[in-house]
Amino acid sequence: MTKTRLWMVISCFLLICLMLPNFALADQGKVVSDVGFYCGNLIVLYSDGTIDVEDGSNNTFNMRRWTDVSSLKVCDGGVLGIKNDGSVYAWGLSLRYDFGDEWTDIVLGAAGSTHAVGLKSDGTWVSAGDYRNGECDVEDWTDIIDIEVGKNYTVGLRSDGTVVATGKNNKGQCNVEEWTDIVKIAVGSGINFHTVGLRSDGTVVATGEDNNDQCLVGRWKDVKDIAADWGVTIGLTNDGKILITENDHDAITGYGKNRSIPAKFEHATRLVADCLNIAIINDDGSVEVYGNNLSGACDYFSNPETNDQGGEGDKTYSKSECEDIAIKYMTEHVSKYLKNPNSLQINETTSYKVENNQYLFDIDFSSMNSFGGYDREHYYCYVDYTTGKVVNGGMI
Repeated sequence: MTKTRLWMVISCFLLICLMLPNFALADQGKVVSDVGFYCGNLIVLYSDGTIDVEDGSNNTFNMRRWTDVSSLKVCDGGVLGIKNDGSVYAWGLSLRYDFGDEWTDIVLGAAGSTHAVGLKSDGTWVSAGDYRNGECDVEDWTDIIDIEVGKNYTVGLRSDGTVVATGKNNKGQCNVEEWTDIVKIAVGSGINFHTVGLRSDGTVVATGEDNNDQCLVGRWKDVKDIAADWGVTIGLTNDGKILITENDHDAITGYGKNRSIPAKFEHATRLVADCLNIAIINDDGSVEVYGNNLSGACDYFSNPETNDQGGEGDKTYSKSECEDIAIKYMTEHVSKYLKNPNSLQINETTSYKVENNQYLFDIDFSSMNSFGGYDREHYYCYVDYTTGKVVNGGMI
């Protein structure tokens, strides 16, 4: 075979590979232990302790280097991987705090944008990050079987079905003291503070920020799994239906509106979701992913005729133009959740050129809180520079 013909064969093979679906876990010959979403990207934990990130960007995440991971927890702006030896990996664009040497023998933990907490095998607790709101005051907690962290608050599920919470409680997100018979907890991310609990009888309770009706779950029944994210609560029923709280939220309009999603998942056992994507884990271990498909998280099936996020596809947009698009999108999206929208200020914007013809913008902004001070936040936004359309955006 000549070199020219060999190169043609190789090229054809590579082209076929590129045409395959972006998300095909079954083809990788590995058993999936858990999945999660971080900033619209699918994180996969395999039974051999390795991690894969379906984000299409080798320079964005270092989690692919993690090994010997036994459990994975994705919370508000952070990812925590606990290794078999009790040490931890942590990653997140907003994780600006250090994990000390005391983070050993960890059996349970969570890391978010503001803080992290970990339970050691001897029943003691360790923490890192911000503690000014009491979010790390967990040293007296006992019998905790699950833990979630939101922005400046922490929620724990006890083995007896009661729930404890500590930290910032400006929206009532920590008002869980009367909850009973809870089998799972979930918390929202970013500045939309809410906490959700699934009861053993299949009903759901929620408390906290309700500006997007994310706490309107009182009529839900026969639910077997829940998830929560920025301004949304999602449920999976025993008969495989997906329940979503929604009130004209930009980021999730695709769930049942302009993106295909089955009416029922016959073999679903678990649900993992954020405000852009849904992952279903079936009883045979297979995983199905639906949603925005940020950088290849899943098959993209948004209807372009109903997507009105700008751009005609007839030019290449400069980085400066894409930045303007990102800031406009962020401003419109964030302002409606602020008590004083005029207080929003852009501090700094950092850009990265990533795969799939996109720019990633990390927008550092400030807004006035209810006490008259200013909170500093980060918002990420992906813009396709061939169309000028926002592909994804959300709080970090």
